[in-house]
Parts: sequence; structure tokens; C-alpha cells
Amino acid sequence: MSSFRKRYAGPAILALIACLATLAVLSWLPAAQLQRTGLGANFEHFVAYAGTALLVGFLRSNRHILADLALLIGYAALLEVGQGMTAGRIASVDDFMFSAAGAIAGRLAIPVLRWCYYRIIARRNAAASALRP
Repeated sequence: MSSFRKRYAGPAILALIACLATLAVLSWLPAAQLQRTGLGANFEHFVAYAGTALLVGFLRSNRHILADLALLIGYAALLEVGQGMTAGRIASVDDFMFSAAGAIAGRLAIPVLRWCYYRIIARRNAAASALRP
């Protein structure tokens, strides 16, 4: 684990727990108590799971992408099925698909972001060493 990830692992774990709990609460909240953003339910599902997947990817190595995706998509399915048992709510395949797509996009963005980050660091180090006599 890099020193950057070690330094921020604690807060990231707390944020991940908060995201997972928030997803559960919002998924199983009765329809009468639910507040929408106005951006559309599908977009809300996509963004919520993409953000959660980004946190998971930050905490885990690239070797665990498939396991992470299986767990996140399984969690989305569980919450969507449970939503069907909530007053005034229905389970929707569309919502599940957007949740799964958000999880996939968020988790697959991490290797790309890491690659970009390390390219920037490598260029910075190369430029700094070229300036040294």
C-alpha cells in the first residue's frame, strides 16, 4: 500500500461505511419520506454507486477489481430487492442496471486515475533529476 493510501485509509474506510449505510437507508426509505434531487433516479443511482466504487478502489489494489465489482453489484441487487418490500416503493431492473453501471464505471476509473497519477509523478521526478547537476 502506498504511503498516500496508508495516510488516508482511515478516513476513506469511514467514508465507505457512510456511503454503504446511506445507500441502504435511501434505498429502503418509504416513498413518502424520500427527497429527490431532480436529476433523475437513474442518474442518482449511477452517481451513488460510482462514488462508492471509487472509495472501494482507493482502498483496494487493482488485483481485486472483479471481487469488488461482484460485491458492489450484489449489494445493489440486494438493496433493490429489499426496496420492493418498502412502502410505496418498487424494485426496478432499470435502477439496478444504472447502479451496476455506476459501480463498474467507478471501480474501473481507479486504475486509469492511478496510471495518470504515476505518469505525472514520473514526469515530475524526471524533470527534477534533469535540473540537478
